[in-house]
Amino acid sequence: DLQAHLDSGRLEISSSRPTAFGLEMHLVKMHKAVQDFQPDVVIIDPISNLNTAASSEESSQMLLRLVDLLRAQGITTFMINLTHTTGNLETSGENLSSMVDSWLLLRDVESYGERNRLLYVLKSRGMPHSNQLREFLITSEGVKLVPTYLGAEGVLTGSARVAQEQRESVAAGKDEDLQRLNRLKLEQKQRALDAQMELLRAERLAAEEELERFNSDQLERAKAIEASNAAINLSRTRKR
Repeated sequence: DLQAHLDSGRLEISSSRPTAFGLEMHLVKMHKAVQDFQPDVVIIDPISNLNTAASSEESSQMLLRLVDLLRAQGITTFMINLTHTTGNLETSGENLSSMVDSWLLLRDVESYGERNRLLYVLKSRGMPHSNQLREFLITSEGVKLVPTYLGAEGVLTGSARVAQEQRESVAAGKDEDLQRLNRLKLEQKQRALDAQMELLRAERLAAEEELERFNSDQLERAKAIEASNAAINLSRTRKR
């Protein structure tokens, strides 16, 4: 809904049929609209319609002049070019590849009985960019880019992507259950080992106490024998 932006004065939409004027008049009207509104961003949609008013070469020259004008004023420009499904989609019909900094390509792919939109960056001058295809969704909440989903057959989109995600979710759930079972088994084994270690510690403590009693008894016996021998020797000495 763009009405709120139109009412606030932050957005202006100018439209005219491509065959209503010649290319020079279109350029003059665009120049005047830019001078009056002083925008930060200009969107031209679509530039391919200019070919209905003049030849492709003349349209290219007009667009090059317009791009130079907007670039000189520091205005960010988006140009939308409609391409045919036949032929090479990775060529600009108006020969603007050398003039644009970034080139985004939208394409439809048909698979599993449905058509889905894909988007990727064909070029972006002077900056790193992804080389991955992304699914392009138009929803009630706006435009969304779905993360790349690669399968055995390549990039999965639409219902195929959802079905594969569900299968992997089920598999992940099974793996989680298996991991939980393995964790329980390991915990039980650890508790059993802890019990065995506690039993061994108790047996060792009992053995140490028994050894201590044995040593104490041996010491007492040795003292008793020594005392008995001393008493016998004393008795013999008195008899003499």
